[in-house]
Amino acid sequence: MLMPNNLTSFRMYLANCTGNAQNTLYSNTVEISRAEDLATACLKDHVCTEFKDHRRSSDNFIRCHAIQADCDNDNTEDSSAWITPATIAKRLPGVAFYAVKSRNCDRVKHPGTPGEKAARPRWHYYFPLRVAIPKIQVISEIMGRLLILFPEFDRDGMKPAQFFFGHERPEAEYHPGEKDIAEFFIEHPEIARNTPPAESKPERILNANQNEEFISLNAPDMLAVIPADDYGIWVDVGMALKAAGADISLWDEWSKTSAKYPGYKVIVQKWNSFKGSGKGPGTLVHLAQENGWKVAPDKLTGEFKASHEAAEAHKANASVPDDVQPIPGKTIITVPPPSAVTTDKSSTIPDLVTFNADYFNNTDIPEPEPIIDKILFPGLGMLGAPAKMGKTYMVLQLGCCVATGQPFMGFNVLRPGPVLYLDLQGTLARTKKRLHDIGHEKMPKGLSLAYKTRTTDSGLIEQLERWIAAQTQPPVLIIIDMLQQVKGAQRKTEDSYTADNRILEPLHDLAMKHKLSVFCVMHTRKGNKILPDDDPFNEILGSIGQFGSADCSWMIIGRRTDDRKRFSVICRDNDVGQIDYEARFQNHRWSIAGTVEDCEEKREISRYNQNPIVFTIRKLVEESPSGWIGIMSDLIREVVVRTNQYPADNPEKMRRMLSSVEYRLSCEGILIERISPNGGKNGRRYKVYRPQPEQQELPY
Repeated sequence: MLMPNNLTSFRMYLANCTGNAQNTLYSNTVEISRAEDLATACLKDHVCTEFKDHRRSSDNFIRCHAIQADCDNDNTEDSSAWITPATIAKRLPGVAFYAVKSRNCDRVKHPGTPGEKAARPRWHYYFPLRVAIPKIQVISEIMGRLLILFPEFDRDGMKPAQFFFGHERPEAEYHPGEKDIAEFFIEHPEIARNTPPAESKPERILNANQNEEFISLNAPDMLAVIPADDYGIWVDVGMALKAAGADISLWDEWSKTSAKYPGYKVIVQKWNSFKGSGKGPGTLVHLAQENGWKVAPDKLTGEFKASHEAAEAHKANASVPDDVQPIPGKTIITVPPPSAVTTDKSSTIPDLVTFNADYFNNTDIPEPEPIIDKILFPGLGMLGAPAKMGKTYMVLQLGCCVATGQPFMGFNVLRPGPVLYLDLQGTLARTKKRLHDIGHEKMPKGLSLAYKTRTTDSGLIEQLERWIAAQTQPPVLIIIDMLQQVKGAQRKTEDSYTADNRILEPLHDLAMKHKLSVFCVMHTRKGNKILPDDDPFNEILGSIGQFGSADCSWMIIGRRTDDRKRFSVICRDNDVGQIDYEARFQNHRWSIAGTVEDCEEKREISRYNQNPIVFTIRKLVEESPSGWIGIMSDLIREVVVRTNQYPADNPEKMRRMLSSVEYRLSCEGILIERISPNGGKNGRRYKVYRPQPEQQELPY
């Protein structure tokens, strides 16, 4: 029963834990009627939405009692632009809401790590609803409109099934008002709808339950684009045709297009084995669409024609990209007005949506949030290295770190969350051993494993979409080890570059759609013991189209026996260009010692400090404040006596060795002066000294 709300009270559901991102059970119901009640409730992880069986997920949504919002103010360093409860009250006049300090309010986040964020106000906001709303679409719309007014809010937190962490020091305050947030938006229709994309479902032009008339009309066109060489696809198509009432001859003729045609006798035996369960007619439509087939309007029937026309109308009115948010105070639009859009109505091709300078310059377009600081962003990622270099250990370590939030090779994980690892060359036993090797007695929660998938042109994308939809939290990483295992077939009319671009495009689109990383493992070309320093990414096995499609590219460079290897990173969303790190693979774990330049500088300093000539000169200057004078033969003897090391065979070689350290000695304040000309009786004499104050040049 939906009970009226007086805008001070609302219902919350608490977990039996605090700070557990994997928990989905919220079985403790509490009534909030004052700020003190809310502060007590926020000691535990909590939600303001009622779920079936108290299990938090979008599919279990029953009703929402209050709209939640999170603001960390990490979008700017300008303290005058930070959002506070006073800002909320000003932008939402008359709206009742609660505010609670989050666990990192006025604290440094991730102190001492590369992802450290300065202390600032960080608040959770709760907008009580006068009447609990039982429709998830309405809640998503309200949250979307809030994001228009407050683009500073965390988009990931604006979901009907999102929870908030509890903590040990919640402080709550109540801001009274005569209306709830839903009533405010009813009064302000000019604030356009902007539903967060994470709650939306991908629309399909064609329903999975296709009727016999539709299949019969379109089957020849669909079969013409579906390859018949893959056994799994061959069986699925046969099931789909039989379920649609087609004749066996249609399946037989299509099977003959494959070099693996088994013969009519086998066709009949397999056809008779289909007992009505398994793949339905919609499978045929799905496989055809994955291979580029589009239904012709004149071959649509009944409800499918209406569905197609509705989908085309939806495309014509598509909104702007979901990462585009207007700046507060500017005109609020989600579809650019006619003055901002250039269209061509003379063609049947959907209009091209463009953005003029006014819209572009007055729109806040946030930069993508990295998953791992500096080295991994949402999009398509690739790791290349020679065989047996430790790639699988690296990506398994990567998956565990992202799933648990632990640093990866010294880099801070900024967006921990669910991870799917497709170990397509591994087994359960190997994975268990490798987990133990890298220090995990048990598989971390949040990490899922799979060992067999479809290819990109035979259902992989649909499999990944289903896995993503089944997660209670937005996934952040999908690892494909190896990419070659899931690549679809190259078409006869394509070169390798075109094929790689076409095959990788669905993976890239999936990553950008869900703001996660699809990270693929690849080999480099055989025969290269060590990759070239100038552009090692050119050595990725396959066409350059693979590297060109990637948003983040990693490369391991070196020999298997080397203690130190080069780890090169290029990310499109990291404006520093290529960064080369010194990586170490020890005890099955990867770590970063620093950039190549920094590590080489440290080694150079270490070599200098251990140089017997430097040690000897420091001692000579220490013992002779006025300076030491002698020839190179004298200096050789001094080094031998003091270090028991013989630095050079002759004075000329000793002179060259002294020249190599002369600059660093001068930085210490030790100078070398030649005090006799060439050809002296015993050779050129040198003075090594540290200038006294009276020897220093005066500044005037």
